[in-house]
Amino acid sequence: MTTNLDNPQVSGVGTLATTAYFDRMFIGQAAASFGHSTGINDLGVAGDIECDGVLYCDGNDLRFAAAADIRIADNDATALVFEYGAGETEFMRLDTTTGDVALELSVPIRPRSDDGAMAPEWYHYDLADGAAAGAVLSQLNPLGVDAYVLDLLIIITAPSTLASTQDFGVAADGSTLSDTLIDGLSGAAAGRFNNIHDEGTNGGYGVLITSTQYITGSQASGDNTDLAGKAYVALIRKES
Repeated sequence: MTTNLDNPQVSGVGTLATTAYFDRMFIGQAAASFGHSTGINDLGVAGDIECDGVLYCDGNDLRFAAAADIRIADNDATALVFEYGAGETEFMRLDTTTGDVALELSVPIRPRSDDGAMAPEWYHYDLADGAAAGAVLSQLNPLGVDAYVLDLLIIITAPSTLASTQDFGVAADGSTLSDTLIDGLSGAAAGRFNNIHDEGTNGGYGVLITSTQYITGSQASGDNTDLAGKAYVALIRKES
């Protein structure tokens, strides 16, 4: 037997011996605060709950007393979407259209280290050729707050046809040459380079970047035509 309940009238603990389908279910508070007239104070379920609408749990946790499964739809780009705030802003979703499960984040990952301080946040960008300052790389501080550049990893996948050197550093804008991270890196050889082992004369690590500054890469000498690759940047937020 199936019971369809649009507005269940339950006070205390309710027990249903049949299969019940609820239009909306409110747990933990009178549903009037959500624009509905009734709610459920406590709900005990011995079998399955199928929710084809909205399940509101006011100020409490969703807890499992034993091992349990949460199953989501297959072949669905929005199989499970996580949102926050009154505006229901999406920050994470599970996509099952690939034949597997893909986790997609709308916000940067900010893990914390053991002492509670913020761990580095990584970003990656393409490198390009070009003679103008900032042509190789020009990226505004992605955090939008003051931070330190801990690591700049440069991977040159396609070296410049002719001899060239590149400078990478923190600059006031995206079209200014700076060598505060890596100074004089050859662009004529493929490979992996960073600002710790290949910093050159003026480069280094732990360079402060303000919220409005850029990380730039520029041709310093020669001709970097055909240069291509990736830049990986690790930033850690500056303590206030």
